[in-house]
Amino acid sequence: MKKIYGAKERQDGLYSIGRNKWEVFFGFWKDNEEDENGFNLRKKYTKKPTNEEIISDIFDALNKMCDDKILSGHTFKGMPVWLSKENQSNYETARNIARDTNGESLPETFKFGGDFDLYLYDFKTFEDIDDFYMGCYRFIKQCLAECWAYKAEALALFPVANISLPEL
Repeated sequence: MKKIYGAKERQDGLYSIGRNKWEVFFGFWKDNEEDENGFNLRKKYTKKPTNEEIISDIFDALNKMCDDKILSGHTFKGMPVWLSKENQSNYETARNIARDTNGESLPETFKFGGDFDLYLYDFKTFEDIDDFYMGCYRFIKQCLAECWAYKAEALALFPVANISLPEL
């Protein structure tokens, strides 16, 4: 599915736009809250898609959006945090070692930002590194909950047998 910018609201649904031409629109997002317009997800088809096909395409797009948000959407004290799987593991390990050694492993220095906007931060106390780690954890949980909520909305629009989402 593609992001189609210029939308002012949701346009959810499956639309016939010509002979053997169909479009699915789903959701509404803004890159920044202050933006006047946002975007919808759209996919074009050359035949009428089944609900299973539509849900598969929507879920793939939502998973990518969720992964992208987790990867680069978090900040700590104004610094961008890159939450790759490797970094998540490194942050958890550093926090757990600091906890298990009563802070003897500290200070711990992490690099935040990208290659051209380098930020180094020294974690000197367990409370500081725990605050950072738990902030990352809560951010990831929030992203996943939002993704599941959008998936539930998609399933309400395009019901598919034998798919149910966990209660949040």
